[in-house]
Amino acid sequence: MSVYEHLIQPNLTGDLKQDVYAFLAKNGHRKTAEHCMKVGEQARELVIRLSIDHAAFAYTRYSWNRKDTWRVVHPWLQESCKNLLWRIGKEAEPCGT
Repeated sequence: MSVYEHLIQPNLTGDLKQDVYAFLAKNGHRKTAEHCMKVGEQARELVIRLSIDHAAFAYTRYSWNRKDTWRVVHPWLQESCKNLLWRIGKEAEPCGT
């Protein structure tokens, strides 16, 4: 007899989050199901935050590279560019001086 024969397989809804939770909970692993939901939510938050950081860095670097065409350059622009570069943890073209 295979270990898989003892698993309860709930009806699938097509909603991955709901299906994973139901599978784990119905097989006696409610705490694992709750943990998986928390991990998924944290991953979602990270993706959103990193996407915003990447977009902000791209815009800030673009702005910094065009600074010679401006009449006024905000003093925080270069520092902002460097901070975003550090936050995204990526080897990217530096913001210059």
